[in-house]
Amino acid sequence: MGNQSLRLLGIALTALLLVACSNESPVPFEEPDGSGDSDSDGDGDSDTDSDTDSDTDSDTDADTDTDADTDTDTDTDTDVDCGAGALLWGMCWFLGAAGQDCFEVCNAHGGYSDTTSQYAGTESQGGSLAECEQIFVALGYAGDVNEGYRDDGLGLGCHRWSDGALWWLYDPDFDPDDSHEGGQIACGCLP
Repeated sequence: MGNQSLRLLGIALTALLLVACSNESPVPFEEPDGSGDSDSDGDGDSDTDSDTDSDTDSDTDADTDTDADTDTDTDTDTDVDCGAGALLWGMCWFLGAAGQDCFEVCNAHGGYSDTTSQYAGTESQGGSLAECEQIFVALGYAGDVNEGYRDDGLGLGCHRWSDGALWWLYDPDFDPDDSHEGGQIACGCLP
């Protein structure tokens, strides 16, 4: 409301009060005939507003959004010491000496891990050229990894040949019992 409206409302209320105060209460009227019959016009309208609308909005938001998500991202690999090997995929990888198979290599390093073939083996075993490259990089041998196969049936998987060439065999399947005097096999050992 503006100031002008408030002022007009104040004037109207004042006028109403003045009118209400100037009216006197009715006096009993006596009939001129003297009968003593008095008519008192007392309008006893006692209409009291008993509207007890107690609309109390007691809507309390009890939504307590507590984030109980405790992120405990712990690197479990930090307590694994592979010594001269490389930690990759939860295994300690070692490059064996020429002529050693993976059981011989891992015998001194916690034992052979059966999951080695899933990384160093053929595609049908779960391995790949890309994973063999990662193994060699982790072991400190950067460079191109050749892919090939062997006619003699030796499943050497991911290995380094005596001339320094790095190889991944897509055929035959990797076999941890296989070895060759010209090859150093990459073996995954238990941590």
